[in-house]
Amino acid sequence: MIYLNVPYTKKDEANKLGTKWDIDKKQWYIPQVDSALFTKWRLPNFKTKSQEIVELHEKIAQQDEAFDSLRHKFNTAQDLLESREASYKGAYRY
Repeated sequence: MIYLNVPYTKKDEANKLGTKWDIDKKQWYIPQVDSALFTKWRLPNFKTKSQEIVELHEKIAQQDEAFDSLRHKFNTAQDLLESREASYKGAYRY
């Protein structure tokens, strides 16, 4: 669905072209039809669902990379700490 910014005075024109009224959002939308007919009423910053999905996947990939980097740093620090603990234990054995 594509939501539109149709002025009240143009609602009849938009309705004739096949738009529908979303009663919950109180906004006109295009059901699955040729969206080129409605470009003059498209909302600014309009994104299709597929664009939103791509952006979410990109964000997740970035967060995964950051998480992997933190995990690596943690594991490295943990290994270093464990090796130091082992060397201290060995130094104080009688």
